[in-house]
Amino acid sequence: MRETPQLSLQNRQFLSELVHKYLKYLEQTQAASPLTIKSYATDLGQFFQCPGGFKATQSNNFNFSCLPQVMKEFQEWAQKRLPEAQNEWSQLMASTRQRKLSCLRSFFHWAYQERFLERDLSLKITTPKVPQKLPHFISMDEVMAVIRAGKEDPNDHRPLLMLLLLYGLGLRISEACHLKWSQVNLSEGLVRVVGKGASERVIALPSFVQSYLSELPNTSSPYLFGDKAINERVGYQWIRNLGARADLTHPLHPHSLRHSYATHLLNSGSDLRVIQMLLGHKSLAATQKYTHLSMEHLSREMEKAHPLSASSMSLKKKTE
Repeated sequence: MRETPQLSLQNRQFLSELVHKYLKYLEQTQAASPLTIKSYATDLGQFFQCPGGFKATQSNNFNFSCLPQVMKEFQEWAQKRLPEAQNEWSQLMASTRQRKLSCLRSFFHWAYQERFLERDLSLKITTPKVPQKLPHFISMDEVMAVIRAGKEDPNDHRPLLMLLLLYGLGLRISEACHLKWSQVNLSEGLVRVVGKGASERVIALPSFVQSYLSELPNTSSPYLFGDKAINERVGYQWIRNLGARADLTHPLHPHSLRHSYATHLLNSGSDLRVIQMLLGHKSLAATQKYTHLSMEHLSREMEKAHPLSASSMSLKKKTE
């Protein structure tokens, strides 16, 4: 495939202003997370062949005094570049390729709506279907083993606290690391969580978690883990270490605890809509994957207990 020529200097100046305005739109209007903005800046840098990427979003003063001819040339360049970029990304994992193409669709659709482009180039982009992976979760016995491992170190309560936030409340690791005491109401047993896209949800504290939080030493620190939010890698390592100390067969990840929280609630009879609200999912489709896990659990229980199951028939023969 013939490579698309480099953008002219004038077009690159237009592109730089356009991308930074888009990143500001993500930050201020869409309330996108810093990680999402960083990923999109990288993806756009790769598409527009800018090795340095688009790192800054500091300025709010954008000068779009370019001539219509510049916008037209930029649009023609981007339209030629699209099939080339999709071919370059064809060997990537489906999830990575989907994110990059979703970024382009969002960017070009925004640019069209803002009238920086005459055509909506997002219509020329198709994203691949990503096979849905069933979330990994651990059993109740394994959860109790991890909690016991967390109680073994009385000098550092933070790993156990992280565990209880992830499994007891079903928080994401980012939500737990940034949780403030001002979001916790111990008297009412409620926690106000700020999730993706700055959306808020209220979660009831399980009695064990509520008791544990009330017994923590009184501090003037604004965050549950200290004077500032902790790095997610630190929380990840705490959970991984607890899993190793509990002798789990597989490495324990923070998201596995969130999956376990949802799975155990569903297996105990909780409504799927309630679980959706507790997890902070915008769509019920994101929560429905747990029904597959629930069905697997029901199948195993049926296999153990049903009179015509293989295990039951085997046990019957032994007792005759």
